[in-house]
Amino acid sequence: MRFAGKVCLVTGGGCVIGRVSCERFAVEGNRVVVVDADEEHGAETARAITAAD
Repeated sequence: MRFAGKVCLVTGGGCVIGRVSCERFAVEGNRVVVVDADEEHGAETARAITAAD
């Protein structure tokens, strides 16, 4: 089952596996909530997803 059209919340979204997960969910047409203890890492992931859009 694909997650297209869903909202995906990814904890640790600013680092390696979490970032790749966020990017993949976004490519598949989902809304992504990036959560990370390091605000700058999370913001960088969000910027990368927005720029790729």
